[in-house]
Amino acid sequence: MSTAEEDDFYLPMHVLAEKIADGRISARSYMERLLRRVQTSELNAFCALAAEKAVEEASAVDFAVAHGKADWTATPLLGVPVSIKDNIETAGMRTTYGSAVFADNVPDQDAVCVARLRKAGAIIFGKTTLPEFATKGVVDSPLLGVTRNPWNPGKVVGGSSGGAAAAVAAGLGPLAIGNDQAGSVRIPAALCGVAALKPSGGRVPFAPNWFPWDHMFTVGMLARDVSDLDMALRVLEGPDSRDPLSLPRIHEGDVQVQERTIRVAWSSTLGFGRVSADVLSVVQDALKRLANACGIVECAIDLSPAIEAYTTLVPVKRLIEIGDKLDAWESKMDPAVVAYVRRGQALSVDDVRQAFQSRLNTYNEVERVFASHDVIMTPTLSVTAFDIGRDRPEQIDGVGLKDFHEWFPFTYPFNMTGHPAVTIPVGFTAENLPVGLQLVGRRFSDHSLLAFAAYVVECLQLERRRPSVH
Repeated sequence: MSTAEEDDFYLPMHVLAEKIADGRISARSYMERLLRRVQTSELNAFCALAAEKAVEEASAVDFAVAHGKADWTATPLLGVPVSIKDNIETAGMRTTYGSAVFADNVPDQDAVCVARLRKAGAIIFGKTTLPEFATKGVVDSPLLGVTRNPWNPGKVVGGSSGGAAAAVAAGLGPLAIGNDQAGSVRIPAALCGVAALKPSGGRVPFAPNWFPWDHMFTVGMLARDVSDLDMALRVLEGPDSRDPLSLPRIHEGDVQVQERTIRVAWSSTLGFGRVSADVLSVVQDALKRLANACGIVECAIDLSPAIEAYTTLVPVKRLIEIGDKLDAWESKMDPAVVAYVRRGQALSVDDVRQAFQSRLNTYNEVERVFASHDVIMTPTLSVTAFDIGRDRPEQIDGVGLKDFHEWFPFTYPFNMTGHPAVTIPVGFTAENLPVGLQLVGRRFSDHSLLAFAAYVVECLQLERRRPSVH
């Protein structure tokens, strides 16, 4: 493969769309090359491909471009390949939720986000891997297998949108759609060195959805370029009657970022988390580079109530979703996932009541900080990618972990509160493993937050690296 062809796989989505629009890149040729790249990948990032249909759709794009029939206003993603996490329904294409229970499940409808992508001209070419029912922070589904990190195939990719992150990092598509309940787009994005957005709760409709009455679980997106996250959000946002909590389109006004006008509250713990020295070193180096770009101050913030909220409400949500089917499904399920649902069964009404109060306390603390700051900034994770074969790292700087959630303390609090959160890559450790920086904005300030994230990336001027494995 020529250098130019390899470069094409790492084009930002908006650049690829422009090149397809003016005929510099053939949508069909690109799709055929991309499919070959996916089919020879060593990462196991994909669990299904719609190869024949994708090539047909790409050919139709080339025809429309050649004959002046393309409407770029209505279809800004025309010809752009997009992958979908395999717990999001795709009409006529297998959707397994990472579980043997759904090994033969072929939906007859698209999820709202998939339908909107198709309407915008995107080509849905494949489904990406996840752990069973998106329950773990690593991808090792008994049905779909282990997904590997493109920076080191012996390391985990993160989860639950792990296949999505591996695909974007390895040049297996410019945009991947996932979802996020505790960090599920941000965790793997940070471990794989790409950007990801968890939108504000309700901003992007999530339907069909097994439990539509809470926005802990949101549709999210992953890309190599922050501006592509913004472009994707503009396609996906807005209400839909099938999601009872979806919100009208929100006009944020001018989202231009002016130097030193953004007030940033920095926290390396959120009042309860730990972070490894190698991760903190990379993040602090980034903060030094940003010193003249924005007003960063260390902020006393305590989101420790999020622990009780998360460790109670997510198992309860999972119990509501599949608890009545557990006896029938258990023999086909990952024992770790079964144990998680059983955890929900053991909780009392008072446990749930206290968890909702803790969730409210978490929200109130975040809002207190936003009364005097525009953005909250944290490391995305406590650690870098750890060895495959584990659900969590053994330790953080020599101190063991008591609970499974201790390595992602910075992500799940904002699922509890509904605030938008984006992770961006800010460097590498000495072991050449990526490190992410998380930026959190006021509720419904998603586009403003992405504009600031793009500004941070521009200020950092980091070297663009590519993983050696795809």
